[in-house]
Amino acid sequence: TPDGECALPPDRGLCRGNFTRYHWDKELGDCKEFNYSGCAGNANNFGSQEECQTFCKAKSTYLKLWKKVWDAMQSWKSRGYS
Repeated sequence: TPDGECALPPDRGLCRGNFTRYHWDKELGDCKEFNYSGCAGNANNFGSQEECQTFCKAKSTYLKLWKKVWDAMQSWKSRGYS
């Protein structure tokens, strides 16, 4: 997806550890805490809420803006403009 790692669901991983990490919740539009096992999992896994927000919130804002631009272009195209 265009959101990349920020669109992935939180993944605890396969090990037995229990570490507090943060993942981007696309529906909420913010970062949430989850328990990470210490290995495997996926890239939607950040060491701090600040790191998660810096990466994913900026990306989310950019993608929302790009979608508005894309929708406007498609609207113009459907009206015969090129």
